[in-house]
Amino acid sequence: MDATTLQLLAWCAAFWAALIGFAARQERVCHPARFLLGLALGAALAHLGWALLNPALVRAQPRILLSPLGFTELLVPLGLLAAAPCCARSGARTRFLSAALGALPPALATARLGCLAAGCCAGTPSTLPWAIALKGGPRLHPVALYEIAALVALSLATRRADPRSIPAAVLAGFGAIRLALEPLRAPPPLGAPLVPPALLALGWIALGALAWRAGRKWPPEAAGAAAMRRAAPAASPRSRRSRRC
Repeated sequence: MDATTLQLLAWCAAFWAALIGFAARQERVCHPARFLLGLALGAALAHLGWALLNPALVRAQPRILLSPLGFTELLVPLGLLAAAPCCARSGARTRFLSAALGALPPALATARLGCLAAGCCAGTPSTLPWAIALKGGPRLHPVALYEIAALVALSLATRRADPRSIPAAVLAGFGAIRLALEPLRAPPPLGAPLVPPALLALGWIALGALAWRAGRKWPPEAAGAAAMRRAAPAASPRSRRSRRC
């Protein structure tokens, strides 16, 4: 099975992982169409953003735009942010982003399984016992495996967190993971991007900090049922069923 097929299979699995994660983080699934739109926008921005970050390569080889392997995961969260409801006062935006961004780490970890299987996204040379050799070459840091482990840890850490803090934690954690792993990543085989990935990662950390400050201003009711259960664990089943998205 070639690298392209492995990547496509991993992306299909990541799509379903995102849907399952989005549903699992809600008592009642709200705004599923917006979530699907956010995933589609995220995928489109990942491909378009990769092209914009590599303009010289695209000018030299325009047909490379048709390849599904040109993408940057650093722009995927933008799709979910753009698809979020605008009615911030009702708390719908907070609840949507809590579930949507909370579903992102396991989905990205699943997508990275394709990188691990295909042997792409290599790391720098390493003598550590868990370093891997690709096609008989030198032993390298398994950067994809590091990222998978970190994304799974981020998902578990936010699983039962206050929904108001989940968007901030995911955005900042996503940026911090990429920033921490950047020194271990091998130089891109197609050339350095126009904007260093570390700079984009810092942008997500900054946005996470802003989201954390904004989330502190919302009362627990704005975060939905999960936060309401912590505030009032004895709420009746009827009152829980009556809550709207």
